[in-house]
Amino acid sequence: KPSTPEQLATGFAAAKAEGFSKGKKIYDTRCAACHRADGGGSIGPAFTDNCYKHGGTLTELAKAVREGVPGTAMAPMKYEYSFPEIEQAAFYVRSLREVKAENAKPCEGDPYTGE
Repeated sequence: KPSTPEQLATGFAAAKAEGFSKGKKIYDTRCAACHRADGGGSIGPAFTDNCYKHGGTLTELAKAVREGVPGTAMAPMKYEYSFPEIEQAAFYVRSLREVKAENAKPCEGDPYTGE
């Protein structure tokens, strides 16, 4: 069952304290091929520019990871990973906002101004 926004905020803080290691492992295995290891984007959009096509809240990021994005190469991860694992991957994606990726793709979507 997906976590509430409050639970996600608490989980994000805990993941940050641990260096996002659990989420990074999943990202490196499942996401980096399309979004680059540094989050700069390739086939998929960049995560380093604070722009999101499907929302930038932790809830929206976790949903996109869990459900995938119809009409794109982004397949749902809910068949491979548990809810807590998906949330760890979303936490890591969120952490990439602070990365300066060389030659990152330009903004795709809307800049997120919250949290």
